[in-house]
Amino acid sequence: MLARQIKANQEAHCRRGKSSRHHHRGHRCRNYDQKDLIFQGEKNELLTIESEKNKRKSSLDRSKAIDLEIDAKTNAVFNRKNYKVIERINQGAFSQVYRGEYLVDHRSIAIKVMDLNKLSQMFRVKYIPRELKALIECRHKNVVQIYDIIRSNNRLFIFMEFCSNGDLASYIKRNGPCNDQLARFWFQQLIDALMHIHFELRMAHRDIKLDNVLLDNKFNAKLTDFGFAKDSWNESKNQVELSGTICGTEPYMCPQLMQRTQYDSYSADIWAMGVVLYCFLNAKFPFTWTNSATALNEMQNYPKYISSVFDEKVNEEAIDLVVKMLNPDEKSRITLESINEHPWLCKESSTN
Repeated sequence: MLARQIKANQEAHCRRGKSSRHHHRGHRCRNYDQKDLIFQGEKNELLTIESEKNKRKSSLDRSKAIDLEIDAKTNAVFNRKNYKVIERINQGAFSQVYRGEYLVDHRSIAIKVMDLNKLSQMFRVKYIPRELKALIECRHKNVVQIYDIIRSNNRLFIFMEFCSNGDLASYIKRNGPCNDQLARFWFQQLIDALMHIHFELRMAHRDIKLDNVLLDNKFNAKLTDFGFAKDSWNESKNQVELSGTICGTEPYMCPQLMQRTQYDSYSADIWAMGVVLYCFLNAKFPFTWTNSATALNEMQNYPKYISSVFDEKVNEEAIDLVVKMLNPDEKSRITLESINEHPWLCKESSTN
């Protein structure tokens, strides 16, 4: 099934060809010139670095169905809208995610429940509206879709597309590096989603990582978690508006974020996507995260360091693309348009 899905995706990418690329050429975003972490285990090992949110999540016994306490008023709304909560599948510091069912067509759904009492005033006023705006506006096949939002008794219920095959971080932890064909399949989908977010919505995601890519029942990649998403385009000046907000997850941060300097959020997304591609191909992070100074030194030793840390089986064209995405100079970093035209992304692979 996955081989057929990859084949169809490649054919669609080829059909888009130059017409898709010309659509974005000359767009005003053309000139693209966090969460605290817990460190465990050996350096560079994928998924030994996890956020406090994921640390709490790991202690959850997912084999048990856990009831969601719903007051009578909220339960009446759920019943009227034909929603049923089944079990908890994820838990974070400020939210929980449940698997549910839409009773009209028995479709599985994900229900994110946020306790607004646990959130700071700034988070409630600034970040939640941004996330909801991004989720509502972003209609793309490789972005997790939102179906409904209910606010009741100071809790926010977000009803979303359910992705039954988990996240990419867990997939790679279980299965190891992706082969060239599978890496290209998922990377194409994520680049398509990112082009839509950057060019059509003019937003930067600002927290791209393997944990924020989910897999649906056909193993299609779906970008999620728009909590840090922001419109980073200055309309009046017709240029990118640099950001000084330190957000994202450390192994995916570009040098500008590490140095606490102003940065281009769109270009920072490209860097993070380069880390994702490296992880696809090597099942580890490209930089040594025993401390940030070591990682920053490796980033600056470009491109010698980057080129030297690939598995010997990795395709040379794939290495070339990652090296261009992990350029520490954001003004020289490859653009999304050039990524979309890169030989590795455009080549056809055998599905035998």
